[in-house]
Amino acid sequence: MSAPTGKELGVAYATAGEVYAAAVILPALGIISLAFRWYQRYRRRQGIGIDDWLMVPSLLFTIGMGIMLCIGVHGKAIGYPTPYEPNLTHEEKMYIVNPTIRLMGVVQFVVIFLLALASGFLKLSIICLYRRIFVSVLCGSIFDWITIAALVIVAAWMVTFVVATTLTCGVHVAVKWGNLADKNQYCGMDLDIGNAFVISDSVTNLLIWLMPMPMIWRLHMSWRRKLAAVGILMIGSISVIASIIKIVVGLEIAGGGLSADVDEDLTVSTILYWCMIEAGLANLASNLPLFRGLFKDTSLNGFFSIVRSSISLSSLRQSSNRDSKTEEQDSTRV
Repeated sequence: MSAPTGKELGVAYATAGEVYAAAVILPALGIISLAFRWYQRYRRRQGIGIDDWLMVPSLLFTIGMGIMLCIGVHGKAIGYPTPYEPNLTHEEKMYIVNPTIRLMGVVQFVVIFLLALASGFLKLSIICLYRRIFVSVLCGSIFDWITIAALVIVAAWMVTFVVATTLTCGVHVAVKWGNLADKNQYCGMDLDIGNAFVISDSVTNLLIWLMPMPMIWRLHMSWRRKLAAVGILMIGSISVIASIIKIVVGLEIAGGGLSADVDEDLTVSTILYWCMIEAGLANLASNLPLFRGLFKDTSLNGFFSIVRSSISLSSLRQSSNRDSKTEEQDSTRV
């Protein structure tokens, strides 16, 4: 297949340089930001929580994605047009696999597999951070149960799509980087499962970032502090933009995007590039608020303590109101 001559995707193709830059820079920034996060915990004499530990596997899997993309770029399988083989007949193209295309298939499989793990652990970390901030003073509340349910759902989502993305071709996993004839025979659900993963990943990302918003707006704080809390917690939502772009490309492919005049390898490279952008930005953005204290006199944890105090005050007022109502009812009965 030659390079695209007419039709292109709704987004620009990712070049080899762009893929390589994302694969190197974003994991490096993720390592730095996680190190600052842990240093900030130590500096403020806070314990390392489960939310901090869950960021470690998320970052490791993101680093793995970057390594695989670098291997793909080095082998000219990622960020380059599909190799053009005019001398092969249609039947030969169905059964003969170009080494570059085979490498692209391996990279694609491993990157998507690692993305499911990285994204899953990141979501779990964010939910645990919410519990650390809010549930410590609202144990047994509706938000407490919502976050517990969210942890179960995200864990199930991660396991489901790790298994599903591995077995889209059944037990014939190697077919994913094999010839077209075998792919047509065994991988009929590949595109549907891929789209389900991309869409569900984006939807869960958005819901998780929005989860604490009702809690914040009900707090007894000034509007300025409420807006500041929303802004801080929504920093990580920038990764949602990358996941939305993945949906656009995925749905375009489902609607016939991989046609004769669209380069298949460049299309796959573009999807994997935005997978890397999403995972890298999500890891970076999830750590940024927690080491703000390195550059200012007051840390974000002090701000979170204000949030906790507001929650405690709100809970105390509600409890006091309930006690007052109970006393009034008792006096009426007497």
